[in-house]
Amino acid sequence: MALSIKPRKAETDWTNTLNPDDKIPRGTYVFYNELGNLFPGAKILKTDLRVYNAFDSLKISPDLLFILHNEKGINSGDLDKSDLNALVQYAEKGGIVFLATNSVPQSFHKKYSLEMGTSFMDKILEKGVRMKDSTLWDKKFYTCKTKDGFLNRFFVFDKDSLACSVLGVDALNHPNFIKIHTGKGAVYMHSEPEVFTNFFLLTGSNSDYVSNILSYLPKSIKNIEWNTYYYSDHINLSPMEYVFTQPNLRLAAICILFFLFLFATIQIKRRQRFIPIIPPPNNQTLEFITTLGLLYFEKNDNKNLSEKMILQFREYLRKRYTINLDNFTHEEIPFLTVKLGKDPKEIEQLINEIRRIQHSSFLSENEILTFNQNLQRFYK
Repeated sequence: MALSIKPRKAETDWTNTLNPDDKIPRGTYVFYNELGNLFPGAKILKTDLRVYNAFDSLKISPDLLFILHNEKGINSGDLDKSDLNALVQYAEKGGIVFLATNSVPQSFHKKYSLEMGTSFMDKILEKGVRMKDSTLWDKKFYTCKTKDGFLNRFFVFDKDSLACSVLGVDALNHPNFIKIHTGKGAVYMHSEPEVFTNFFLLTGSNSDYVSNILSYLPKSIKNIEWNTYYYSDHINLSPMEYVFTQPNLRLAAICILFFLFLFATIQIKRRQRFIPIIPPPNNQTLEFITTLGLLYFEKNDNKNLSEKMILQFREYLRKRYTINLDNFTHEEIPFLTVKLGKDPKEIEQLINEIRRIQHSSFLSENEILTFNQNLQRFYK
C-alpha cells in the first residue's frame, strides 16, 4: 500500500502592513507600482522621514503628499502635532495632501470639527463602498469580504461645514472620502487605508474605485512624495531603540548594563580610600603655661609664680605695645596710660603691687589670686 503525502498549503499572511514593498494581501505593492500609470510622467519620491523632516530632505518640492496610516498597525508611527502642522502648512501654500487613515488626528478634530465614526461591520461587508456624485459615477458598490473585515469607518463633521466636501460614502451613506479646503491647496482624506491594499485592488473591479478616487486629484501633478514612515510594520528606530524592541538583544543589553554598573561600583569602592580627618593644631603654648601655673600653685610656690606672671606680663607689653620695661616705676605711668588706654590710678595701683611683690619674700594664696585678677584686667 503506497502512502502519499500532500504538501502543506502555505498559510496566507494577513498582516496589515500597507508597505509598498509587500506583495501580501494587505501590502500596497500593486497600488504603488500603478501610480505611474495613474499619473503619467509623474516622479515618485519615496521617503521614510516624518513630514516635518521630509520636506527639507527632498531636493524637489512635491506636488502631492501621499500618506497611508493605520492606527492598529504593528509598530505604526504616530502623526504628532509637529507632523500635522507641517502637513497643513504645506496644503495652505498650495500643496495637495492625500491622507488615508482610520483615525482622525486630534489637531484636525479641533481645526475642522472632524471625528471618526464606526458602522456595523456586517452591513458594510455586505454592500461595500461607492463614490458620492452619481452624475459622474454610477451608484455601484465595491465590496471586499475578508475574515475580519475593514470597511467600517467614516467621518463625522458638521453638515454646514464649508471646509469639508463629501466625495465618497459607505453602504449606509456615511462619508468615508472627503476633501478639506485649506488655503491654496487641499487635504483629501479616506477613512479606509485598506482600499489601497493588494487584496482589495485585485478583487473584482475594485481597481476602478481607486481610479475614481484619484481622479479628483489634479492631473498636473509631476512629483509625488510617498511617505512610508507612518504605515504599519515600519518605524524609524535608532540603533538603541531597535535593540530594545528585540527580546534577545534587549536581554543581552540589560545584562551588559548590569555588569557595567557592577564593575563601576567595585572599581569606585577599591580606588576611593578612606580619608582620615586631621584635627587642626592646638595652641600648646597656652596649655603649657596653664599647666605650669597650676604646678606652681599646687606647690604653694607663690613667690616664684608671681615672678613668672610679671615676666609674662612684661613679654605681653613688648609684643602687643612694643614697650620694653626693665623695671616698673612711677615715671612710666604717663607713658603706660597713653599706650594702654587705662586710668592712671589703675596703672599706679598695678605698679605698686608689682613692686611690693618683687620686694616680698613670701606671698599668700589670697595675695597671688588678687594679683592675678588685677593683672587680667590689662590683657585684651
